Amino acid sequence: MRRTRITPSPPPWETMSTKEFQRLKFRALDSLWSFLELINFYGGTGKFGAVHRELAMFLQEGRERKLLLMPRGHLKSTMASTLYVMWRIYQNPNIRILVGTANKANLAEAFVREVKQYFENASLREHVWDNRPHIDGPMIPALDRGGAAKKQQTRNSRGQFEDDFDEGTTEAQDRKVVWRSDKIQVLRDHIFKEPTLTAASVGSPNTGEHYDLVIYDDLVTHDNSDKADKALKIINWTFDIESVLNPYSEETGLGEEVIVLGTRYFRWDYYSHLLGENLDDAEDIATFAETQQDDPLSVFTRNIYANGVNMEEGYLWPEGFNEKTERRLRRTLPARRFATQYLNTHLAGEDAILRWDAIVKLAPYAVERDGPIVRVRPYGPEGSVSLLYPILVIDPAASTNDSADFTAMGVGGTDEDGNMFILDLLWGHFTPSQLATKALDLMEKWDIEMVTVEGVAGFANLKYILSEALAARKMRGVVREYRPKGDKIARIENMLEPVITDGRFYLANGIWNAKEVKEEITYFPSPSVRDDIPDVIAVIRELHKPLRKLSDGSRRRTRANRNVNSKYGGTR
Repeated sequence: MRRTRITPSPPPWETMSTKEFQRLKFRALDSLWSFLELINFYGGTGKFGAVHRELAMFLQEGRERKLLLMPRGHLKSTMASTLYVMWRIYQNPNIRILVGTANKANLAEAFVREVKQYFENASLREHVWDNRPHIDGPMIPALDRGGAAKKQQTRNSRGQFEDDFDEGTTEAQDRKVVWRSDKIQVLRDHIFKEPTLTAASVGSPNTGEHYDLVIYDDLVTHDNSDKADKALKIINWTFDIESVLNPYSEETGLGEEVIVLGTRYFRWDYYSHLLGENLDDAEDIATFAETQQDDPLSVFTRNIYANGVNMEEGYLWPEGFNEKTERRLRRTLPARRFATQYLNTHLAGEDAILRWDAIVKLAPYAVERDGPIVRVRPYGPEGSVSLLYPILVIDPAASTNDSADFTAMGVGGTDEDGNMFILDLLWGHFTPSQLATKALDLMEKWDIEMVTVEGVAGFANLKYILSEALAARKMRGVVREYRPKGDKIARIENMLEPVITDGRFYLANGIWNAKEVKEEITYFPSPSVRDDIPDVIAVIRELHKPLRKLSDGSRRRTRANRNVNSKYGGTR
């Protein structure tokens, strides 16, 4: 948990009149930002930025489940897991709160210890905790500081001895009142078996305990979510915790409150689950939509930039994060880690090889067919025209099992300037006869007379099935085999990375929004994501020959698709 260096400023009870301070106390009951000022949290409101005031409003408004995704080092945990917790206890000491993190011993207990330090502060007890405008009597139990007063001597980095206080040994004088480093109980007028604030971690049992407010702070780490099955354990644990969440009470204003905060790591992690980003099945999508209506999720997402895109309008929190900080982090962190933790987005791997944001979507009017020739207007209706004879390439899968690779089919080509256009894509698990039907449909649609099939063990049989299908439809066509050479990943990268990075790769409007297309391109290469679509596109790039201009300005058709011998195959 990153901390900024602050210069202490006088607390409000030293700078305000008694009347002004009393008004601040009443404002603090309804305003988290005023509460921050009341307890002089981290030196007061002047030590925070505009984004933190916006965050305070987000946290205090509404009863919806809340998801907070912000960059590291921007005090989201400070605001939500420390300040907000103290505010809710100050409002109603009968609240029961669980703070869950990935690691109880490190992070969760650190939040409880910090809350303890504020609650144990003598000045805050005198002026705030034990002197509330809405509840008579003290909030903090009488404490036995005998343990905390015992000094320990520890060596610092220079080898010198320094005094150290173990605040974790502070206990309540009434031994029935819990006051430990992992859970504390303030004075309250209801009897509950649960403490006021409890620290927990992923996987820890909380059977039989009930809470009004659950805060999940940084549940996701690289190690506990690098595989989808690991991420599922976190999701299932949150289900168990929320099963003991108290229902909302109109009388007390407590219950059914969940706040999730963190930074993103993987496309399958807990935060993506909450956002419903990986749903494929129509029934699952409908169920998620119904859940959002019954139990809506309010989302607060920010990255390091004020405008969310780049630094043209400055940084989100310029007092704590600037251009120098960004340059240092980009030098020291892998691109993927920087993107997830500071830009709130995912990259394919340690470096994004095929950048989805550099791919250009063709407008619906951009593609016109003229027999076998396709006219593409990538720059608008009045822009220049690219002409190409597209080719059809098929990368057949060896199996139709759900876990197997897809069969992918692509139609596209390149123009004389090196721009690449993908006009059509199909993918899925197809039987040989289904593959032949879909391939011929594409040949008819784009007036193509040759189909290139990436070499597989059963190519001869597949060629026979395609030829029989062509004869049955009385279509002219040739089936040719292509056997790729070299490493597959290197071949795809060499074919596609330059053209995509240069902004010369265009996708037809109809396939732009396809989840599988975006996923396979964005996360290439990843052992958990298929690469059949990038593979078939790379073959198109490798094999297609653009039209060449002649001296008179006309264009010559290459030999790839002309004068097909329908009986014996081949071209001339």
